[in-house]
Amino acid sequence: MVSDVGVKLVREDDWSLGEIKVANTVTDEWEQLEFDFSSHMGNTYDQIVVFPDFNDRQSDNVIYFDNLYGEAAMPTSVGEVEEARITLAPNPAVNTITLQSATTVSRYEIYSITGRLIGFQENVYDTTINIADYPKGIYILKAYCDGEPIVEKFIKE
Repeated sequence: MVSDVGVKLVREDDWSLGEIKVANTVTDEWEQLEFDFSSHMGNTYDQIVVFPDFNDRQSDNVIYFDNLYGEAAMPTSVGEVEEARITLAPNPAVNTITLQSATTVSRYEIYSITGRLIGFQENVYDTTINIADYPKGIYILKAYCDGEPIVEKFIKE
C-alpha cells in the first residue's frame, strides 16, 4: 500500500513538534525513506514514534522496519566538541565489562535489544559490570555522564 509514513520524536514529558511525513512509493519491496529532523536539534528525545501509513490498513498487512539510523548533528560550540564518550571493554565480553569514561558516570542502565530494562546501577563507584548471568546476545548500555545520557552497544558471548 502506497501511503505517507510519519515519524515523530517525543520528549520524556510527551512533548513533540509533531510528525514528519514522507511518501513511500513502492509496495512489496524495501524502500529507503529519509526524514529531515534538522528543526528538532537542541532538544533531547527519548522516543521515536512511527506511523506506518495514514490509510485504512487491513489486519493481515505486515510492515517491516530495518536499519533506523541518523547522522550526528554538527556541534554548535567548542564545548560540544569535547562531549563525554564512554568505552566498554572488552566488547564482546563473557563475564564482565568495564565502563570507561573521561567524566563521572552517575548511573547506568542495561537494556535488552528489545528495549526491556534488565539492570541498572545508581551512584556508580565501581565501573566493572557483572554480566555473567546474562544470556548471549546484544545489549544496550545507557550511561549518564555529567547528567547527559550516552548510549553504547555491547555483546555478551
